[in-house]
Amino acid sequence: MSKLMLIPLAWLEQHARTANGEPRIMLPGELKCAAHYFTVGDGHTVPEAVSDEAEMTIRSFLADAPSRAAFPAEFAGYATDDEQFRCADNGCSCGWTYQYAVGEPMAVVA
Repeated sequence: MSKLMLIPLAWLEQHARTANGEPRIMLPGELKCAAHYFTVGDGHTVPEAVSDEAEMTIRSFLADAPSRAAFPAEFAGYATDDEQFRCADNGCSCGWTYQYAVGEPMAVVA
């Protein structure tokens, strides 16, 4: 069974900005590519067969994120009770936190 890691997508939408400072929102095609990239399979890893388009989408959004060093993209198990990702724990001063649902795939900064 595969599950989507939602946190990388939420992080990208929180941090990526357009040239004029507005939030950069994923278009449906970009979201589909990125979602494939962050799907965790039975082996607990991101699938190896990721399209070039998916990688380009992720790189494009990361280029527009000033604190990309705090990007949570590496699978880190499944959330139990009351687990969060906090940007501040990873050197980002934006104050953003992400509350995991129980059983949701978690991610850490690689």
